[in-house]
Amino acid sequence: MFINRRKHGVISSINVTPFIDVLLVLLIIFMITAEEITTAEHVTLPDVNSSSVLEKSDCVVSIAVSESGVIRIENHAVSTEDFAVKISSIINKNKQCSALIYGDTKAEYGKITKLISLLKQNNVQTVSLVTQKEDR
Repeated sequence: MFINRRKHGVISSINVTPFIDVLLVLLIIFMITAEEITTAEHVTLPDVNSSSVLEKSDCVVSIAVSESGVIRIENHAVSTEDFAVKISSIINKNKQCSALIYGDTKAEYGKITKLISLLKQNNVQTVSLVTQKEDR
């Protein structure tokens, strides 16, 4: 079958509907998995009536202690033995570091107090426990 190009011209359009469908599916997958990537282990913070807001600092180290006792520094799991080494290397880079401890409500109290002690031994200026406001 012969098509007369002069009469109809060249069709130069692209059907973008399948492309948009694929992008929307990828967006949904990314939105679902993004939270799991950032918080590998869930930490339930304790509820309190009053709290204070920490002043902004140049160097803030986030430390999370999960219910099962896993310690994470900036989302990297470390053992209790390696904790002091990792903290001292961070403090050597910046002497004015503050530490935020995200302790699960069911985490072992002794483990959190040991971490606070290790932080103070490594000259961390400010150690704060992160909580969430209590719903009334």
